[in-house]
Amino acid sequence: KIDLLPHQVVLTHRVATASPRRFLVADEVGLGKTIETGLVLRELASRGELHRALWRIAPPLFAFAGLAAGLVYPWTEAILELFQPGFGAVAGDSLRWLLGGMASIYVGSILLNAVIATGNNRAKLRIQATGLAFNLLANLWAVPKYGIAGAGMTTCLTEALVAAGAAIALVRSGVPLFARGRWLLWLGGPALFAVGAWLSSLLPLS
Repeated sequence: KIDLLPHQVVLTHRVATASPRRFLVADEVGLGKTIETGLVLRELASRGELHRALWRIAPPLFAFAGLAAGLVYPWTEAILELFQPGFGAVAGDSLRWLLGGMASIYVGSILLNAVIATGNNRAKLRIQATGLAFNLLANLWAVPKYGIAGAGMTTCLTEALVAAGAAIALVRSGVPLFARGRWLLWLGGPALFAVGAWLSSLLPLS
């Protein structure tokens, strides 16, 4: 149980009743931005408007994360060499996997919060339990076989699994996440990753 603060209730009401809804929640640290966001999503879910918020937030954030990961991708070994000579050759593959995991974390966190907002706590627990079990089992196989790169790979795949599980749970809850051709928006992440990696590869590494 959460004891709500007055400013959280006011913000939720203001966002939920506004049209159009374009807000940046930027309270001070510790004032409950996560709770406020959850309250807003919960209210939108109760009105059947959660999908509209997700359409506006999740695909652009996924695309931005994909672009950022792509820009760094060709530089992974050079970045690691700044910390310790020879470290790039050892951990470069792992960092490249983790960049993919980063993009999945961005979209997965939004979708999992949306699952919570729908009140489907069983789905949330199933997703988390499945992700944990997959991560443990995959690491048992990948780390002895591939070393540190295997750990990065399992992290990336786990985060992608969680994001996919949250998307499936939302669709099953009646949230039209991919309706009206909106699934095309999700291609922005991989597309901008490729563009970012290509542009970054054109720059000299030294």
